[in-house]
Amino acid sequence: MSRILLVQERHDAALALLDELQRAGHVVEPVEDGAAALHRMLTSPPELTLLGTTCRRSTACASSRRRATAAISRSSC
Repeated sequence: MSRILLVQERHDAALALLDELQRAGHVVEPVEDGAAALHRMLTSPPELTLLGTTCRRSTACASSRRRATAAISRSSC
């Protein structure tokens, strides 16, 4: 069972994906913006972060994407 951070501003898309991931046995924490995602990634890093394609707060989203990319790079070394 994986702990997944789901970052998605569109509520309908988040619900659909959340349901599928939970049915597959994952623990999913949904957040609606990049700032909340970055906070969660720094305080309690998930095993996987799924980022939506749009964010209102572009700086926070960019930071979240960089953090996720760095985590992936470190884990594949």
